Amino acid sequence: MAASDKRAQRESDIIQSTLELLKQKGFMELKMSEVAKHAQYSMGTVYSHFSSKEDLLLGCATSVAGQVEATFQKILTSTMAPTERLLTVIIANWLSDARDPHYFFLRQLAMNPDIWTRASEKRAQVLNDICHCVAQKVEALIVELLPDNPSLMTSKHDGTITDILMGLWSMSEGLYRISLSGFGLKQPSFHKDRGLNLLAINLEKYLRGWGWTLEFSPALVASCKAQAETMISELIH
Repeated sequence: MAASDKRAQRESDIIQSTLELLKQKGFMELKMSEVAKHAQYSMGTVYSHFSSKEDLLLGCATSVAGQVEATFQKILTSTMAPTERLLTVIIANWLSDARDPHYFFLRQLAMNPDIWTRASEKRAQVLNDICHCVAQKVEALIVELLPDNPSLMTSKHDGTITDILMGLWSMSEGLYRISLSGFGLKQPSFHKDRGLNLLAINLEKYLRGWGWTLEFSPALVASCKAQAETMISELIH
Protein backbone atom coordinates (compact mmCIF):
# COMPACT_ATOMS: atom_id res chain seq x y z
CA MET A 1 0.00 0.00 0.00
CA ALA A 2 1.33 3.42 -0.98
CA ALA A 3 2.17 5.90 1.78
CA SER A 4 -0.68 8.18 0.73
CA ASP A 5 -3.14 5.28 0.92
CA LYS A 6 -1.87 4.34 4.37
CA ARG A 7 -2.33 7.91 5.55
CA ALA A 8 -5.86 8.03 4.12
CA GLN A 9 -6.67 4.73 5.86
CA ARG A 10 -5.35 5.99 9.21
CA GLU A 11 -7.39 9.17 8.89
CA SER A 12 -10.51 7.16 8.06
CA ASP A 13 -9.89 4.88 11.08
CA ILE A 14 -9.54 7.88 13.39
CA ILE A 15 -12.71 9.49 12.06
CA GLN A 16 -14.75 6.29 12.36
CA SER A 17 -13.49 5.74 15.91
CA THR A 18 -14.45 9.31 16.80
CA LEU A 19 -17.93 8.90 15.33
CA GLU A 20 -18.42 5.77 17.42
CA LEU A 21 -17.28 7.57 20.57
CA LEU A 22 -19.55 10.55 19.84
CA LYS A 23 -22.53 8.20 19.98
CA GLN A 24 -21.61 7.54 23.61
CA LYS A 25 -20.61 10.99 24.83
CA GLY A 26 -20.72 14.63 23.83
CA PHE A 27 -17.99 16.48 21.99
CA MET A 28 -17.08 18.56 25.03
CA GLU A 29 -16.41 15.41 27.09
CA LEU A 30 -14.44 13.67 24.36
CA LYS A 31 -10.66 13.49 24.84
CA MET A 32 -8.12 13.03 22.10
CA SER A 33 -6.47 10.34 24.21
CA GLU A 34 -9.73 8.36 24.09
CA VAL A 35 -9.81 8.69 20.32
CA ALA A 36 -6.22 7.46 20.05
CA LYS A 37 -6.93 4.47 22.29
CA HIS A 38 -10.13 3.54 20.47
CA ALA A 39 -8.49 3.86 17.04
CA GLN A 40 -5.39 2.02 18.31
CA TYR A 41 -3.01 4.76 17.24
CA SER A 42 -0.59 6.89 19.23
CA MET A 43 -1.45 10.45 20.21
CA GLY A 44 1.30 11.62 17.87
CA THR A 45 -0.34 9.83 14.96
CA VAL A 46 -3.74 11.36 15.74
CA TYR A 47 -2.27 14.87 15.93
CA SER A 48 -0.32 14.30 12.71
CA HIS A 49 -3.72 14.10 11.00
CA PHE A 50 -5.78 16.50 13.08
CA SER A 51 -4.31 19.67 14.57
CA SER A 52 -6.96 19.95 17.30
CA LYS A 53 -10.18 18.41 18.57
CA GLU A 54 -12.07 21.00 16.53
CA ASP A 55 -10.16 19.93 13.44
CA LEU A 56 -11.16 16.33 14.15
CA LEU A 57 -14.80 17.38 14.55
CA LEU A 58 -14.77 19.00 11.10
CA GLY A 59 -13.13 15.86 9.74
CA CYS A 60 -16.03 13.82 11.12
CA ALA A 61 -18.61 16.28 9.79
CA THR A 62 -16.94 16.19 6.37
CA SER A 63 -17.04 12.40 6.31
CA VAL A 64 -20.77 12.37 7.08
CA ALA A 65 -21.47 15.24 4.68
CA GLY A 66 -19.68 13.38 1.90
CA GLN A 67 -22.06 10.44 2.23
CA VAL A 68 -25.09 12.72 2.25
CA GLU A 69 -23.75 14.58 -0.79
CA ALA A 70 -23.45 11.28 -2.66
CA THR A 71 -27.11 10.55 -1.87
CA PHE A 72 -28.18 14.00 -3.04
CA GLN A 73 -26.13 13.62 -6.22
CA LYS A 74 -27.87 10.35 -7.07
CA ILE A 75 -31.30 11.89 -6.49
CA LEU A 76 -30.58 15.11 -8.38
CA THR A 77 -29.23 13.27 -11.43
CA SER A 78 -32.05 10.71 -11.51
CA THR A 79 -34.76 10.57 -14.17
CA MET A 80 -37.48 11.70 -11.77
CA ALA A 81 -39.42 14.84 -12.61
CA PRO A 82 -37.94 18.05 -11.11
CA THR A 83 -40.73 18.35 -8.51
CA GLU A 84 -40.16 14.76 -7.40
CA ARG A 85 -36.41 15.26 -7.20
CA LEU A 86 -36.85 18.35 -5.02
CA LEU A 87 -39.24 16.61 -2.66
CA THR A 88 -37.06 13.49 -2.56
CA VAL A 89 -33.87 15.38 -1.73
CA ILE A 90 -35.62 17.26 1.11
CA ILE A 91 -37.06 13.99 2.44
CA ALA A 92 -33.65 12.30 2.12
CA ASN A 93 -32.07 15.02 4.23
CA TRP A 94 -34.76 14.50 6.88
CA LEU A 95 -34.51 10.70 6.82
CA SER A 96 -30.71 10.67 7.01
CA ASP A 97 -30.95 12.83 10.14
CA ALA A 98 -33.68 10.60 11.59
CA ARG A 99 -31.56 7.53 10.91
CA ASP A 100 -28.63 8.92 12.92
CA PRO A 101 -29.80 11.87 15.07
CA HIS A 102 -26.34 12.25 16.60
CA TYR A 103 -25.05 13.12 13.11
CA PHE A 104 -27.59 15.96 13.00
CA PHE A 105 -26.22 17.40 16.23
CA LEU A 106 -22.67 16.80 14.99
CA ARG A 107 -23.45 18.90 11.92
CA GLN A 108 -25.01 21.65 14.00
CA LEU A 109 -21.97 21.79 16.25
CA ALA A 110 -19.57 21.66 13.32
CA MET A 111 -21.21 24.77 11.84
CA ASN A 112 -20.35 26.80 14.94
CA PRO A 113 -17.98 29.60 13.82
CA ASP A 114 -15.75 29.01 16.86
CA ILE A 115 -15.16 25.45 15.66
CA TRP A 116 -14.18 26.66 12.20
CA THR A 117 -11.71 29.23 13.54
CA ARG A 118 -10.00 26.63 15.74
CA ALA A 119 -9.82 23.98 13.01
CA SER A 120 -7.32 24.03 10.17
CA GLU A 121 -8.21 26.26 7.25
CA LYS A 122 -7.86 23.34 4.85
CA ARG A 123 -10.32 21.20 6.81
CA ALA A 124 -12.87 24.01 7.01
CA GLN A 125 -12.52 24.66 3.28
CA VAL A 126 -13.24 21.03 2.39
CA LEU A 127 -16.47 21.06 4.39
CA ASN A 128 -17.43 24.43 2.95
CA ASP A 129 -16.84 23.12 -0.57
CA ILE A 130 -19.16 20.17 0.01
CA CYS A 131 -21.92 22.43 1.34
CA HIS A 132 -21.43 24.85 -1.55
CA CYS A 133 -21.54 22.02 -4.10
CA VAL A 134 -24.82 20.69 -2.71
CA ALA A 135 -26.32 24.20 -2.64
CA GLN A 136 -25.38 24.78 -6.29
CA LYS A 137 -27.00 21.52 -7.38
CA VAL A 138 -30.24 22.23 -5.53
CA GLU A 139 -30.28 25.78 -6.91
CA ALA A 140 -29.94 24.32 -10.42
CA LEU A 141 -32.95 22.11 -9.68
CA ILE A 142 -34.97 25.15 -8.56
CA VAL A 143 -34.09 26.82 -11.87
CA GLU A 144 -35.52 23.75 -13.64
CA LEU A 145 -38.81 24.40 -11.83
CA LEU A 146 -39.04 28.06 -12.89
CA PRO A 147 -41.01 27.42 -16.12
CA ASP A 148 -43.84 26.17 -13.88
CA ASN A 149 -43.88 29.50 -12.07
CA PRO A 150 -44.63 32.36 -14.51
CA SER A 151 -44.55 35.00 -11.78
CA LEU A 152 -40.92 34.23 -11.00
CA MET A 153 -40.01 33.90 -14.67
CA THR A 154 -41.17 37.47 -15.29
CA SER A 155 -39.97 39.07 -12.05
CA LYS A 156 -36.85 37.08 -11.24
CA HIS A 157 -34.19 39.13 -9.49
CA ASP A 158 -30.68 38.46 -8.27
CA GLY A 159 -30.70 36.35 -5.13
CA THR A 160 -34.21 34.90 -5.55
CA ILE A 161 -33.02 31.33 -6.17
CA THR A 162 -30.71 31.48 -3.14
CA ASP A 163 -33.53 32.93 -1.04
CA ILE A 164 -35.78 30.01 -2.01
CA LEU A 165 -33.02 27.51 -1.23
CA MET A 166 -32.30 29.02 2.18
CA GLY A 167 -36.00 28.88 3.04
CA LEU A 168 -36.23 25.21 2.05
CA TRP A 169 -33.22 24.26 4.15
CA SER A 170 -34.25 26.41 7.11
CA MET A 171 -37.68 24.79 7.15
CA SER A 172 -36.31 21.27 6.97
CA GLU A 173 -33.59 21.82 9.58
CA GLY A 174 -35.89 23.81 11.88
CA LEU A 175 -38.75 21.32 11.82
CA TYR A 176 -36.39 18.43 12.43
CA ARG A 177 -34.80 20.21 15.39
CA ILE A 178 -38.26 20.88 16.84
CA SER A 179 -39.16 17.20 16.39
CA LEU A 180 -36.26 16.27 18.68
CA SER A 181 -37.17 18.80 21.34
CA GLY A 182 -39.40 18.34 24.37
CA PHE A 183 -42.00 20.45 22.58
CA GLY A 184 -41.86 18.12 19.59
CA LEU A 185 -42.45 15.10 21.78
CA LYS A 186 -45.76 16.62 22.87
CA GLN A 187 -46.99 17.42 19.35
CA PRO A 188 -49.16 14.75 17.65
CA SER A 189 -48.07 16.03 14.21
CA PHE A 190 -44.56 14.77 14.91
CA HIS A 191 -45.65 11.36 16.18
CA LYS A 192 -46.87 9.99 12.86
CA ASP A 193 -44.13 9.14 10.37
CA ARG A 194 -41.57 11.14 12.41
CA GLY A 195 -43.17 14.38 11.22
CA LEU A 196 -42.49 13.68 7.54
CA ASN A 197 -46.06 14.49 6.53
CA LEU A 198 -45.83 17.81 8.39
CA LEU A 199 -42.64 18.56 6.46
CA ALA A 200 -44.34 17.85 3.11
CA ILE A 201 -47.35 20.01 4.00
CA ASN A 202 -45.18 22.96 5.00
CA LEU A 203 -42.95 22.51 1.96
CA GLU A 204 -45.97 22.64 -0.35
CA LYS A 205 -47.29 25.79 1.37
CA TYR A 206 -43.85 27.42 1.24
CA LEU A 207 -43.48 26.84 -2.51
CA ARG A 208 -47.05 28.03 -3.11
CA GLY A 209 -46.07 31.24 -1.35
CA TRP A 210 -43.39 31.72 -4.01
CA GLY A 211 -45.98 31.23 -6.76
CA TRP A 212 -45.81 27.53 -7.60
CA THR A 213 -49.08 25.59 -7.85
CA LEU A 214 -47.75 22.31 -6.53
CA GLU A 215 -49.56 19.52 -4.75
CA PHE A 216 -47.64 16.94 -2.75
CA SER A 217 -50.21 14.17 -2.58
CA PRO A 218 -49.84 11.35 -0.04
CA ALA A 219 -49.01 9.01 -2.92
CA LEU A 220 -46.25 11.32 -4.18
CA VAL A 221 -44.80 11.75 -0.69
CA ALA A 222 -44.81 7.97 -0.18
CA SER A 223 -43.11 7.41 -3.53
CA CYS A 224 -40.42 10.02 -2.86
CA LYS A 225 -39.87 8.62 0.62
CA ALA A 226 -39.35 5.12 -0.82
CA GLN A 227 -36.86 6.48 -3.35
CA ALA A 228 -34.99 8.37 -0.64
CA GLU A 229 -34.86 5.34 1.68
CA THR A 230 -33.44 3.15 -1.09
CA MET A 231 -30.70 5.61 -1.95
CA ILE A 232 -29.82 6.25 1.70
CA SER A 233 -29.49 2.51 2.37
CA GLU A 234 -27.18 2.17 -0.64
CA LEU A 235 -24.90 5.11 0.07
CA ILE A 236 -24.93 5.96 3.79
CA HIS A 237 -23.25 3.51 6.15
